[in-house]
Amino acid sequence: MKPARDSTHRLTESSLEQHGQLLQRQELNTRTVPWAEKVIKDEQIHQFYSQSHLRVLERRHPQDPIRDIHLAATSVSTSDSSLTSLKLFESQQGMCLEDPLERFLTPVGLDHRTRPALREMEFSLGCMDEKEQRKQIAQQRADAVIKSKIRERTVDSRRS
Repeated sequence: MKPARDSTHRLTESSLEQHGQLLQRQELNTRTVPWAEKVIKDEQIHQFYSQSHLRVLERRHPQDPIRDIHLAATSVSTSDSSLTSLKLFESQQGMCLEDPLERFLTPVGLDHRTRPALREMEFSLGCMDEKEQRKQIAQQRADAVIKSKIRERTVDSRRS
C-alpha cells in the first residue's frame, strides 16, 4: 500500500493549526472528554470482554491447560460487579481537545504488545485514577517532539 501523498492526511504545522482553529470554532456547550479518559475507558471495555470470555472458558473447560495459559497471558481478574459493567457502556460522547500528536503519544495498553510497556511505566490497565498522569506524559512527549523538530530546523537553517 502506498502512503498517501495528499497533504490533508499528513501531520504538519498547518494541519495542527487547522485543528486548533476548528476547536476554537466549536460551540462552547460541546462536552469535552480528555483523550486519556477515552483510552482508559476503552481499556476497561476490553477488560470486560476479556473477563466475559474467560468466564465462558471456565464453564466449558474447567480443567483446560489452554484456558490457564490464556488466563495468565491476559492477567485479568475474573471478579466483576454487573453494575460496574453496565456503567462501562454509558455514552461517552464528547470532543477530545488534545492534538493528534498528543493522542498518538498517550500511553495505551489495549493489546499484548503495549501492555508490558504500560506495566513498565507503572500504569495499571484501565485505571481511571491514572488519567492525569497519562495526560501529562503525552504532553511532555509532544513537547519533546516539537522541541526536537525546532532544533532540527535551526540546524538546517544554519547550514543553508
